This record gives sequence, structure tokens and C-alpha cells, in this order.
Amino acid sequence: MPTREELVAAFRTFDISGDGLISAQEFTSILMRGDGGLSYGDAQSLISQFDVNGDGQLDVNEFCAMMGSSSAVSTLAGKHAPGIGTAFEFLDEYNNWQLITGADVINQLGKLCAFNTVTQVQYSVGHNNYSVTQQRNGDLVQTNVATGVQRNLRLVPFFFEYEEGPNNWKPVTQPEALTALTAVLASSAEKTYTVYMPGYTGHYTANLLNEQGLIKQQNTQTGKQRRIRATPVGPDGQPHFEFRDGPVGSGVWKPVADSCVKQLAAVAASRGEAFFQITYPEGHTFHYKAHLDTDGFVIQQNVKGGIGKERPIRPAPWRGHGAAIAPERRVDPTEGYVPRRGEEVEAPPRASREGRRAAAEFYTVEHVELGRMEAPVMLREEIPMAMPVGPPQVYYYQPQIMDPNDMALPMAMPY
Repeated sequence: MPTREELVAAFRTFDISGDGLISAQEFTSILMRGDGGLSYGDAQSLISQFDVNGDGQLDVNEFCAMMGSSSAVSTLAGKHAPGIGTAFEFLDEYNNWQLITGADVINQLGKLCAFNTVTQVQYSVGHNNYSVTQQRNGDLVQTNVATGVQRNLRLVPFFFEYEEGPNNWKPVTQPEALTALTAVLASSAEKTYTVYMPGYTGHYTANLLNEQGLIKQQNTQTGKQRRIRATPVGPDGQPHFEFRDGPVGSGVWKPVADSCVKQLAAVAASRGEAFFQITYPEGHTFHYKAHLDTDGFVIQQNVKGGIGKERPIRPAPWRGHGAAIAPERRVDPTEGYVPRRGEEVEAPPRASREGRRAAAEFYTVEHVELGRMEAPVMLREEIPMAMPVGPPQVYYYQPQIMDPNDMALPMAMPY
């Protein structure tokens, strides 16, 4: 049976808004994954069984009482927020870095990196069994258990921002944090990591909260919590977004049309609301409004005779993480820095920090026209030109529509 302290820590994970109460929406934001996930109706039903004051939400005491119930624990068993992207690659026999595509492999690799206590994981692909060890210098080495053949693996970090205040998001720049947060986003594995700053060493944990890439960071020394969001910037240095086509927990995330990506990036950067019309190749024109929600992610509304259908937009940096990216275009916000592991977690040498730029310098949101309700920006989605050599498929984990034991889905990279 979990201790009171452990239950209170779990309560804080579910309490995304930080108001001391857990709503059905907050429950489903974390537990709505896949066919085995918790639906909104199930969450309401579960809450109602332990909602003593009848306000439709759970306070910390009601939550602890629920988690002490065997029936509730059975209902919630195995429900968590799976990873939503891949950031891992392997070096093939031609000395090219290729994306790692297996969902189970991604989840196992996510247990490594950034001073986690785990230094070795094992998994199977086909009929082969592999062991991956994180070396003291941070490198990942995969070994075929039967043949002894080794391959180098790596994690290419994404960009993240922390919430300084309402609609005030600032870039995460510490390489240790960027590495750990990328692993959290890719795999959902909770990370414990150490951040080194002049005159200060901080110890943190991070958990993935929802399918849009919202992460909760907690300072294990002070207990202070921060919300962190993934940015849309991929390793190609460009922004990428996806929209959810379908209901919460069962919809499919699809790439946003290239025509409006710059407007969405400006909205995500708190530049204001955007109003735009997109004319598609088949001749249909739609009028949209995009605004920044309180969780730091973009909401797009179809505007026609008033506010219409809403769609959540999430950053999709993994769509810029493909083998087609030329080496000179690839962006690593840590400039190749890998946290070093030691007996007592050694501070990185001073030389590894020299010349490193802040993450905010790798991508600057363009100043684009955002339009007004009465005068939206006119955009057109073009039919992609035929290419002599098509773009490779980018694989990533979509747990909403597949079994966690299956391979990741191939998604054609937009050109």
C-alpha cells in the first residue's frame, strides 16, 4: 500500500491546474490512452464514488481514500501517459543515423539518459535480443546478446520551455534538462536528473502529463513545481504541428497544413491570436481562429457564423527528425553535449560549456501577419510537387490507436 506521502505526490501529478482539486478532465488528460484508457465518463463515475462533498472533483483526502480502494486501484492499473514521439537513432552499417521505430524499444531507451539510476535496458526486436548500456560518457551502446555485435545509439534533444508565469514561457537551456525532457517526451518514463549552473546544482524529476507534450517538473530539494511544454521546433530547426482528428483519447494526430505553420508558431510564442483563411486544392475555403490556451498549447477554431468546431494543436518536433535532414541542417540544442554519469554525478567540465548558445537562439519565430476576425490572412495550401526521390517515412508512437506492444506507425513526412 502506498504511503501518504506517495499518494500526495501522485495527487500533484493529476492536479494539472494546481488548484488543489482533480477534475474528470484532469483525470482523462493523463489516463485516456488507447483502448484500455480511462474515458471521460469512466473518470466521472470513479470520482463520484469518492466525492464526499459532491463538487464533482477530488481533493487530496478524497483522492487518498480512492487510491486506498482495491476497486479503484484495479481500474487505474497500468494507465499512464505513453510517449508521443521518438528522438532516438542508431548508426547503421553505412555510417548513417537512422530513426529507431519500435514503440517498445523507444520506451525502454527512455529509461536511460540524464543521470537516471537505470544504466542498462533490454528488449527484443524480431528474434533478436538486445542489451543497451549507457556509458560513463553518456554514449548509448547496443549489443546483440547472441552475436555480440554492437551499434551506437543516440538521443537528439528537442526544445522545451518552462512556465515563468501566465502566458510567459521561457526556454530551457541547460543541456542536462533538455536531454532528460526529450527522453520523457519520447517514452513517458519518469526522469530524475541533475542540472548544473554557476554556483548551483539542482536535482529534478519530470513526468509527462498529457498527449500534447505537457511535462511537470519538480525540484526534489525544494518541492517547487513547474510546467514545461515541448516547442514545435524539430532537429531540422523548423516548427512542426499536429491537430487531433477525432475525440479525446481516441482521435488520430495528423500533420497541420504547411500553409499556416508560421501563424501557429507565432500564437504559441504568445504573439497574440491569429485569424486566417485556408483555400485547399479542391477549392474549399475555411476560416480559422487560433489562440493560446491556459495550458500553453494552441487551440484552433473553425469560424463560420460564430465560433465553431475546436481542434487542439500540439507541437510535433519529431516531424523534423528524419533521415532526410542534411547533417549541416540538423539542430542539437545542446550542441552535442551529453551529461556525464559518475559515482556521485560529476559536474561536467568547464570546457564542455564554452561557446554553447541558449536554446532560444536556434529558432526565432517569424514576425508574420496574424490578421483580424473581419480581415483574416489569406492562405493557400498547395498540392505538393512530385519529387524524384520521396521523403522517408518518419516513425513515431501513436498509442491512441494501437497496442503498446506493436511497432510504431509509419507516417509520411510532409514535404
